[in-house]
Parts: sequence; C-alpha cells; structure tokens
Amino acid sequence: MQFRKLMLLTSSMLMSLTSVAMNKTDLANFNKAESLFLAKNYKDYYQVKAKLTKTPLYPFLQYQEISVDPDVFKQETIDAYLKQNQGSFWASQLKQDLANYYLKQKDWQKFLHYYDNNLGFNGKCYAVVAEYSVGDKAKAINDFTDLWLSRARLPKACNDFESTWESKVTLNERQIRLKAYSLATSGYVEDALKWINKTNNKELEGFYALWLKTTQNPKKYMDDWTVQYHKINGFSSAIISVMDNLSAKDTHYAEDFWLAFKQKHLLDNKTINLINAEIAIGYARAHNKKALQWLKDIENEYASSLLWQWRLRTAIYWNDYNGYLNWYSELPQSLKSEDGWRYWQAKSYQALKQADKAKPILTALAKDTSYYGFLAADDLGLPYALNNKPVKVDQKTVDEMANNQTVLQIFDLYQIKEYGLSFALWRFSRNGFTNEEQLAIAELAEKQKIYQISTSAYANAGSSSNLTGLYPLAFWSDVQKAGKEFHIKPDVIVSMMRQESAFRVHGVSSASATGLMQLLPTTAAFLAKKYRLSYEDDDLYKPQKVIMLGAANLNFMDQLFNNNLIIGMAAYNAGQGNAANWLPAQQLDADQWIEIIPFGETRKYVKNILRNMVVYNQAILGNKKFRLGQVMQPISQKDKT
Repeated sequence: MQFRKLMLLTSSMLMSLTSVAMNKTDLANFNKAESLFLAKNYKDYYQVKAKLTKTPLYPFLQYQEISVDPDVFKQETIDAYLKQNQGSFWASQLKQDLANYYLKQKDWQKFLHYYDNNLGFNGKCYAVVAEYSVGDKAKAINDFTDLWLSRARLPKACNDFESTWESKVTLNERQIRLKAYSLATSGYVEDALKWINKTNNKELEGFYALWLKTTQNPKKYMDDWTVQYHKINGFSSAIISVMDNLSAKDTHYAEDFWLAFKQKHLLDNKTINLINAEIAIGYARAHNKKALQWLKDIENEYASSLLWQWRLRTAIYWNDYNGYLNWYSELPQSLKSEDGWRYWQAKSYQALKQADKAKPILTALAKDTSYYGFLAADDLGLPYALNNKPVKVDQKTVDEMANNQTVLQIFDLYQIKEYGLSFALWRFSRNGFTNEEQLAIAELAEKQKIYQISTSAYANAGSSSNLTGLYPLAFWSDVQKAGKEFHIKPDVIVSMMRQESAFRVHGVSSASATGLMQLLPTTAAFLAKKYRLSYEDDDLYKPQKVIMLGAANLNFMDQLFNNNLIIGMAAYNAGQGNAANWLPAQQLDADQWIEIIPFGETRKYVKNILRNMVVYNQAILGNKKFRLGQVMQPISQKDKT
C-alpha cells in the first residue's frame, strides 16, 4: 500500500510534458501494464509503468488505478491526487467515478465527499439520501422539497426516500397546490387529488375530485365540472389538458365530444381556440382532411408556432397550393424566413403556373449547401453549391498542437480504443482552445483517422466550407465491405453514420441506441439472428461489427418497403411500424412526404442524410452525375411489402 501511495503521489514530479506520441514501444509497454494491472500483479505493473512516465497517457494510468479499485487507496492519497490535478479532466472524471462507486456501496459519507453535481438529476436525489443519512437531516428534507416541487414526477432514484421525506416534511398549502396542479396537468390527476386532500380546502378537493372523474368519463362529468369550477384559477389549463389527452388518444372521439359540449359559453375565447388547436393538430398529424377546416377556424392570435407549421404541412399534403400561399402570407416573420417554407412557397407558385414568382426564390435557395438548396438546384437544373474550401492552418500552430499534452492524450486514448474517454476529454477541453488551435487539432485528427474528433473540431471552429474535413470517408473499407454484403451503396451507409453518431464510436443516445450506426441492442440481436451474423454484447462498440449490422438493418428496411430508400431512412430512425403507418393512400412526391412526417426528429433526420449523400457523392467521391432526384422516389401505401 505504501509503495502504491508513493508511486501515485510522486507522479507529477516524474512526468514531463513531451511531444512524444505513442510509438510501438510505448504501446507495447502500455498494453503490458494494462494486463499486469488487471491481473493485480502490482509489483511488475509498477516496473512497466515507470517506463511510461514521460508518455501522454501516464495520467490515464494514475486515474485508472484509483477508478478501478478505490478501496485499495487511503482517502488521503486519493484526495492528494485530486488536489494536485484540480480542474483537470482526470480529476473531474475520477470524482464522477468515485461518486458512482460509493453510491453502489451506499457509503454515503464518501459519496458526499466526491459528489460534485456530476450525476444528473438522479445524483441530486442520491445526494439528498446521503445528506439525510450522514449529515444535516433538516437540510436534506428542504433540498428534497425543492426537488419535489421542481417537476411533476421525480425519477425512480427518488422513490425510496420519498416516503421518508413525506413522513417528516411540513408543507404549506401553496406548495401542495403548486405540486398538485403540476401533476394534474401532466396527466397524473389521481396523484394530485391525494395531495390536495391534505389541504382541507373543500373547494380544491371538489375541483380535483371532479377533474379526476372528468378524465375517466368526460361525457358524464365535463359539463358539471365546467359549470361548478370554470371560475377557479387554473381551470382553463386544466380543461385544455383534458382535451389534449383525449385528442392524443382518439382525435375523432375528442372532436365529437367537443362539438357536443354544451358549456363552451362558460369558457373564454383563448381556451376555446387552444382546445380547437389540439384537435386540429391531431387531425393534421394523422393527415385527415378534417384538419383543413379545424386549422382554418383557429384565430391567428392564438396560433402557436407548431400550429402554423401544421397549417403549412397540411396544405402541402393535400396539394392545396392556394391555401399554402395564403397561410404563408400570414406567417410570423420568424417562420417565413425559414428555407423549407420558402421552398414550398416556390413549389406552390409552380403548381399554380406562376413560374416567374417561383424562380427567384429557388435561385436564392440553390446557393445554399443544404437539403432545400439541393432540391432547388435540381428543380432549376443548376449545379449544386458545393464550394469545398479546405482550411489552411499556420504550421506553427499545428506543431504546437502536435506537442500539446491534452491533444496527445485525446489521440492516444483513441489509439488504445478508449473511444469514449477520448471524446469526453476533447469535449471537456475544446473550449480552452482558440479557433485556430481547434482547426489545427482537426487537421491532426483527420490525418490519424480520428474522425469523431476531427469533424467535431472543424464544426466547433466554424469551418462550414471545409467539406473534405466535415464529410470524411470514415471507416471506409468497413463501409464498402458491409455495403457489398447487403447490397447497400457505401455513400448511403457513410451518410447515415455521419447523421447517426457523427462518427463517435462509443456514442449512446438517451434511448440507448449505441455505436456508429446507433442501433438498439435488441435490434442488433434480432439482425444478427436473422442474417446469421456473429454477435456479442460489446459488438456495438466495434466499428466493423456495428457497420455490418447497420447495413443489415438497411437491407431489412429495403425488404419491408419495396427498396424505397426514403421510407427506409425514416423507418431506421422511427421504427418500421411508424413508417408503415405514415404511408399515404395516394401517391406523394418524396419531398412532400418527407415534409409531412409526423415526427420532427425523423423529418430532420431524413433531410440531413439526403444532404450528406449529395456532399459525399459530388464533393468527396467525385460522382458529379449524382443528383438528389435520383433517390427521391414517389411514396404510397403500395411501398409496404
């Protein structure tokens, strides 16, 4: 123990800043040290580690020693390391690891010692539990009250302590009313009623009790609820939330109920319009023609940005070009200037045989390197605006960054396949570099094929015209191999990879989609079984494996949707069930269908991949004959195979 302590604390004296990148000898020593460390052969480990004191990854070894097995070290040793490295990425990362480690052990004293608001909202819940267990109980109760009031529902991490808190806390009526209203308008009316019953406020108890009955049986109770409580503060938002939930479940039922509702005269004009808007948007998302009238009936004064956009999309879906132009003329300026709505303004003019009005709009759009710019260029028969301008960085700056200890750590972490830590260190450090330095880092990373860093650095430095840097042929041999195996064009795979993960090898989304091609583990397992591919749990972090699985998924989508690439892209993102439900009975042009996809994320996703395909083909691969129109096949329910 004392030997390990001595080695750790003297490390800062042994280490020197150096420009030596990880060569073969250092890499071999590092791998040997890793093996010895994992085998807990500490004597030999420290002998090998001593050979690495001047390498950029020496701080990683120090960090790893404590992170993997903190109980081996005395707390004073760990704290001394954190003090020496205060403000560094490694200290920040270690504190997070230690907080997680002691959380799992429920060692609340040590958890609080290392917790630094670094575990998201769940961490705040655990911090309250820790404080209550070993610290100031009154402070813990007050802190939990603040958390409880901050949102309608707390995460599961707070569940265990909530009953303890409830037995100790004294809430005033205002706090209970705020919480109950938040719960009820979020759909948890039954929970809201339980809290309101603690106030002994008979009017509020009656209001929430009838609110609950109304959500369960609106036809029976909505009239009485409105008559009795329409003057109570907050009733408008309450009835809107009820109608919102009804419309989300069944827009037809919500419409029939609302049209027959007898107490509208008790509601103000704003409330009536906002309820109408919920039904209108419900029909618009479902592409029901009834949306046209509902959208029209809402007064502009009460039209949200979302409603305005569905007015436009509904006109696009139903080929109502006069209607589109009328809505566009009334649009708020913030929406009117968006490229997408300008493009459809031009398309509407074209449909109405007013080409003279359409051409100037399309000509202006065609100057942009964007999805709509490419559509406009296709329409006019113009070349795409692809002004590829690789950046020139001062060689002195490049040399300085090539010798920068943090940069070398980022690169070497990637080299040893610590992809997640490599990107985390870059994200932690990047704002400490000037734009010129970031461009130099991007250039260095690109040369080493570390694309998760190069593309991020180019983008962060504002190098939007450097198409070569922003659109690399990342993992190209793996992409080509997977494309050949599953009959998917390589440009499609790399375009999707760029959109899915921005080439982050260890990227994980909030929905647990993982790796370069952002596949769910369940989807990957299904594909591996279907296509008889070998598969292990960590394969989603292996570029060659996950690219092959992503190509298999695209092949599967092709089979489901008649080889229609546009639908396949949407299905890759939103699921094949949703994509199938969105297919129109009548045939739509691809740009029409993309514009009316109900999920905003999926709309943006498909547009960005199509933009990527143009850039890759024309600017990177030299395929000057490629045009966006070549993949924009018409779409209808006939594409569901």
